[in-house]
This record gives sequence, C-alpha cells and structure tokens, in this order.
Amino acid sequence: MNSTPAPWLPESQGYRLYGVSVASRLILPAIASPCPPSTELSIEPWEPSPPGASPPHPLYQSERRTTEGQSLIQLFRLEGAPLLQIAGGGEFLLEPGRIRCRAFDEAGVGELAENLVHSALVLWLELAGVVVLHASAVVIGGRALVFLGPSTAGKSTLAAFLLGTGASLLSDDIVPLRVGPEGSSVAESLPRLRLLEETASHLLARGETLSSLELDEDKLLIPLTREGRGLHFELGPVPLGGFYLLSRGGSARPRLELLSSRDSVRELLRHSFAPRLVEGLGLAEGRLERLVQACRSVPLKRLLYPDDLARLPEVGEVLRADLGRAKG
Repeated sequence: MNSTPAPWLPESQGYRLYGVSVASRLILPAIASPCPPSTELSIEPWEPSPPGASPPHPLYQSERRTTEGQSLIQLFRLEGAPLLQIAGGGEFLLEPGRIRCRAFDEAGVGELAENLVHSALVLWLELAGVVVLHASAVVIGGRALVFLGPSTAGKSTLAAFLLGTGASLLSDDIVPLRVGPEGSSVAESLPRLRLLEETASHLLARGETLSSLELDEDKLLIPLTREGRGLHFELGPVPLGGFYLLSRGGSARPRLELLSSRDSVRELLRHSFAPRLVEGLGLAEGRLERLVQACRSVPLKRLLYPDDLARLPEVGEVLRADLGRAKG
C-alpha cells in the first residue's frame, strides 16, 4: 500500500481528548476541545521508508471484511509498538507518548482523523492503563454516573433528560475510566449528544434549530457548551459515583437492583471497548483487575424503569437519591 499526504499542519495544535492533552499536527474534528499543546501525547505523520507489505503474523484480524476480502481491522506489532490498520482508513503506530499515522491512499485521507479519534486513540488509552467503556456519563453533584447498555437501552435519552435538570455531560459514547489506589474517576469524551430527532424535540425543546443539526446515520449530533446558556459539557476527571445497567421497559416503576461483584465485572467487560483488540495486545488481565478494583468501591446496579419519556423525572429522582446514599 502506498501512503499519501494527510491534512497536516506545519505546527501542532493543542486539544483535549478523553482526559488527555494532545499536541496534534493532524487536523482533528472541530468538536475536539482546544487547549494549549502538550507533550502528554503527540500526533505526528508517519513517513517510514518504503512501506512495502504489511508486517507478518497479525495479533488480531477482524471477521468483518472489505469487498476485496481484506480484514476491516488488523493489529500487528512493529518495532516493538502496536500497529493498528483500518482498511481504507489508514494505519496508526501506537507508541508511549506518541501516535504516528498515515493514510493508505487519497480516499482515506478524510477518514484519518475520525479513525484516530474513535479507534486509535481509544486503543492507546487502553495501552496506558485506562479502561474504555461504551457508555454514557453525566455529572451530578460532583460525581460521575455511568450508564451502560446496548444501543437501544436509552443511554443518550436518559443523559439528555438529566442535562435538562442541571446535570453536565461527560460522554455520550466513549467513557475513559481511570482506576487507582485513591479511587476511580471518569474523563470526558466529545462535547455532543446523539439523539433521534423525535426524542430531541421532546426533551430539549430546541424547536426549529434541530433541523439544522448534522446527522450521524439516523441520529442528530447536538453540540454542547462548557459555559453560558445551553446544554453543559464538563471536563474530567470526575470521581466515579455509580455504574447503572439500563433496563428500559422492565418495570412499572423505576427501581434499582444491586448486582453481585461477579455480575458487575461481567457487565463492565461486556460493555468495554474492543475486547478482541485488547486481548490481542495482552491487556485483558490488567483490564479485568482494574474493573474488579473499581467494583469494590462502586458496585454496579441495574436500573429498571418504564419505557415512557414522561416517567423520566421519576428515574432522575431514583438516581439522585442513590447518589445521595452513596455519598453518605
């Protein structure tokens, strides 16, 4: 595969992504939060001598394939560092403090930044000891509430409702969880919500402005602000206040069920990022240990509630009461 120039800047721009200060020469999505450049993580172009064939012996190959029969995602080890290849979307060499990347061809240039933000950087976090969950997270009373569940569980809907009652958003998709001796904390993702237009119209009361928002597949991308009027986005780290596994439609009234330690860890693993990639890098055992440690102080609870937007205020009351008990 031959590389092609990507939209590189002559000097690094500063961003904050997933709780990490980033200095990037690659133009990142405008939604990324700007900040002064940092040496915590640098994003640089990768210009090796003739790339030639892919490295041998992949650590992982996805079962999903392109129309040409190539694995959509492959993971290798090159020069002692993990190499993530995304068919048509570039490749990323994940090193301590640095990610080097390039597009395979001109068609992949536009996808390079998106794949960096949503795949390569997330895997880099796992290498740095951060557990990444597919979840939503809001801040209430200085504590992070993390909502888990499948794509239809209502994570974004519940988060949007709570934002309207004074909560702030940390993440609506990717939740970086840091586990340490002093407790667990949650970092922020991107300052936006993804909602169906019908749900957004009901919960957010933005009127005709909703029609002007960008679509991501069948959902609206709703930007958030860090200050002033509007829906609020908060930068982490924020101390972890609770894990909640959503079960919408499973109860006539909102209620909580405490899961056992074993079931708590199992659910967190089920909703963690790319388990096969993490396993291929030999990180599965460390991830398991961190989740066990997190659940010792903050157990996971199943949140059962009716599938009715009008009943969400009751759900909010249950969550705030549970957070108050936890603080006590």
